[in-house]
This record gives sequence, structure tokens and C-alpha cells, in this order.
Amino acid sequence: MPASGFETIYRGCDCCGQSYVAKTADIRRGWGRCCSKSCAAKLRERSNKSTNYKRSTVQKSQHDAAIKQRNELLAALYEIIALPKHPMRKKAVEIAEAAITNAEKQS
Repeated sequence: MPASGFETIYRGCDCCGQSYVAKTADIRRGWGRCCSKSCAAKLRERSNKSTNYKRSTVQKSQHDAAIKQRNELLAALYEIIALPKHPMRKKAVEIAEAAITNAEKQS
């Protein structure tokens, strides 16, 4: 054990192959794969190439469609519960208004 008090091992960088010293605790956590922050950033960039513009555009359009559907359902709920003799009218109207306001803020 070195003077710093941590157990360490020599390891090869997963990005550039350079030898460096890593803490065994970091290795167990899944950290310590690279010799430097720049190599770690390069490795992250390489592994994230599967995420592309088309995929994020599709996810965004699905998210927008889900928000639109939720807003339509809330509007329908508001119309039904806004009937004067409905037993939960007051509370339901407050909930629907709050949900619509939150949906507007998120958009």
C-alpha cells in the first residue's frame, strides 16, 4: 500500500493504452478506466455514437405527441367534471387547472 493510504494497481488506459496507476476502489466502482479526463471524454464519445440525430428527433416527436394527448385528455376531463352538480367538481377543477398550467410550463 502506498503512502497515500489507497490500494492501487497499474492499469492500461482503455482509450490510448498508456499505463497509469488507478485506485482499486475506483476500479470496483467502474471508474478508473482511463489515464486522464481527456481520454475518458474520448471513450465516452466513442461509446455514444449509437445516439444519433434521427433517434433523438423520433423520441422528441413521440414526447410531443404524448404531451398533446395528455393535454387533450385533461381538457376532456375538465369539461366532464366542470358540470355544476358533480360531487368532486371543485377539487377536480383545481387539479385539472394545475395540470394544464404545468403542461404549459413544460412546453
